[in-house]
Amino acid sequence: MSTGPVSGRLRYCKDLWKIEKRLIQIFPFYGDFNFLHNRVKKRYFINNSLIKNSSYPIKITERLILYLIILDYNIKNSILRICVRCLFSPKLKNIRKILVIRNGSIGDSISAFPAIAKIREAFPDSQIDILNNSGPFVPLSEIINREIVNDVIEYKNISFSFIKLLFKKKYDLVIDLPQNLVTFSRLLRNIFVIRLLGYRHAFGWQISTTRLFKKYQEKYLYFPSEPNRLLNILNQNGIGVDNFQKNYLLKFSVAIESKISSLLNKMNLNVEKIVAVAIGANRPQNRWPIQYFREVVQYLSENDFTTIFIGGEADFNSASEIATYSNVHNFCGKLTVKESACILQKCLMTISNDSGPMHLSYAVGTPVVALFASRQHPGLWYPPEDARSIVHRNYNIPCSMCFSEATGRNTCNNNICMQGIKPLDVIRSIRKILVILNNDRVA
Repeated sequence: MSTGPVSGRLRYCKDLWKIEKRLIQIFPFYGDFNFLHNRVKKRYFINNSLIKNSSYPIKITERLILYLIILDYNIKNSILRICVRCLFSPKLKNIRKILVIRNGSIGDSISAFPAIAKIREAFPDSQIDILNNSGPFVPLSEIINREIVNDVIEYKNISFSFIKLLFKKKYDLVIDLPQNLVTFSRLLRNIFVIRLLGYRHAFGWQISTTRLFKKYQEKYLYFPSEPNRLLNILNQNGIGVDNFQKNYLLKFSVAIESKISSLLNKMNLNVEKIVAVAIGANRPQNRWPIQYFREVVQYLSENDFTTIFIGGEADFNSASEIATYSNVHNFCGKLTVKESACILQKCLMTISNDSGPMHLSYAVGTPVVALFASRQHPGLWYPPEDARSIVHRNYNIPCSMCFSEATGRNTCNNNICMQGIKPLDVIRSIRKILVILNNDRVA
C-alpha cells in the first residue's frame, strides 16, 4: 500500500495543528479551550503522530470546522473582554458593596452557589446582593443561605423604577454570572447597560456556548459543568479559586429538620433504604417516559426499597399512577423546595430527569442517576463527575442538539433521545451506585 498520500495528509494535519496552537496564542481570553485541543489531539495525534492506522481517513473538513468553532468562541469573547477593559476598571480592592447578577430557574441558581460562596470568601466584610430573574420558576431567595448574602433583588422585567433602583444602589463592583445559553448580543447589551448606570467596576460577561456547527460541538467538545464554568469566570478575573471544591450554601433550619424527621418517623421509613424519584421537568422533552419510571419503581419495590416521589404539584397525578406498588410514597407538591432538599439529603440516591430535584440532590451530597435529553450541549448541567453519580444521555440520534423548547414552533413532540434510555440501563446504574455505597460503608 502506498503511503505517499497518507504522509501528505499527515504533514498537512501537523500544519493545521500548528495553526490551531497559534490561534490560542492570538485569542487567549477563553480559558476553557484546553479541552478542545486535548479532545482533538487524542482523536488524531499522540506527540504530533497519527494514532490511527495508515488507512484511517483524516477528514480535513472536520478539522477546519473545529477551527471555525474556536474562532467563533474566541472572537466573541475577545470583543466582550475588550469592551469590559475599555469601560470598566479592574479594581478589586476596597470593595464594600457587590451586586451579583444571576438569572434562571432552580438549576441555574444552585449551579451559581459555589461561585457566590467564593465571592463571599474573597470579600468577607462586603455587602453582597443578588439580582435574580427566575421567571415562572422558584426564586433564588427561597433556597439560598441568607447568611451568605445580604439581599436578593427579584425582578420580572426591566422597568424605569427597576433601573432607578439599581442607579441608587451605587455598588462598588458588579459581577455577572451569565447563563450558558445567553446570546452574544444580549451580553454586549448588558455590558453597556451596567456602564450607563454609572458602575465603574464590573466583569463576568462571557460566551460559553454557540450553535455554530452544533453537531460537531457535540461530537468533539467537552463542556465544563455550570458550577465549574462560573468558578472559572471568577478565577480569570482575579478572584482566586485554588481548588474547585464546591459549597452549595444549602442550610436547613431546625424547624425544617424537625418536620422531615417527624415525617419519616411517622411513616416508619428506613433512611438507608429510601430512593427518591423525580419524574418532572420544565420541558416535556426532558421527561423520561412514565412507563419506564414504572419499571424502575417496580424493581425497587421488589427489592425492598422505599420509593418517594419528589416534585411540584404538576407531577402529583403522574406520580400517583406509579405509586401503586408497596413502599411507594408521593410527596409531589407537598413539600417546599428546602423541605424537598432536606428529605433528599436523607435518601440513598435520586433517580431524576434534568430538573430541580436532580440539582438539589447533588447539592446536598446525594448520589444521582441523571436522565438527560439530547437537546443541547452535553455536560453543561451534569451532576459532579464522580463514581457516585451516573449520567444517561443519547448521542447517536439525528435530532440531537435541537434546542427545542417547551412551547412555540421549536417544540419536540417525540423525544426519542429520552425513549432510547432503557429502564434496564437505569437499573444497572442503581446497582452500580449501591455497590459503591456499600464499599464506602465497609471502608
